[in-house]
Amino acid sequence: MLVRLRETYNKDTYLPASFISDGTINILALIIALYFEEKPLIVIEEPERNLHPSLLPRVVEMLKEASTNKQIIVTTQSAEIVRHTDLADLLFITRDAKGYSEIYRPGEKEEIKTFLQNEVGIEDLYIQNLLGV
Repeated sequence: MLVRLRETYNKDTYLPASFISDGTINILALIIALYFEEKPLIVIEEPERNLHPSLLPRVVEMLKEASTNKQIIVTTQSAEIVRHTDLADLLFITRDAKGYSEIYRPGEKEEIKTFLQNEVGIEDLYIQNLLGV
């Protein structure tokens, strides 16, 4: 596949692929995976990589949109992704004392519900490591 971009400020010149930023490449790959991949399951690791934080709410919206047609699993350590994701859609994975993975929904824990009722955001709990992950 050949990729060429034309910049808004210089419509007569195309940019070669080697000039395309990592963020642009990542968002194009994400769009292709979400909207053009026909497989029923898509796994995306750290969709926020190399993207400006102001784009992350739209990335989460794209993930939600695409998830109506296929299963999407996203791994992230980004508080911004956590902030813009519905609580019911969040799963956290931790390890027990034997090293086995445990999965839980933060929205089902009473202590987390108490924080959220007092207007502490889920992303704040995540950043402060109060979610047990």
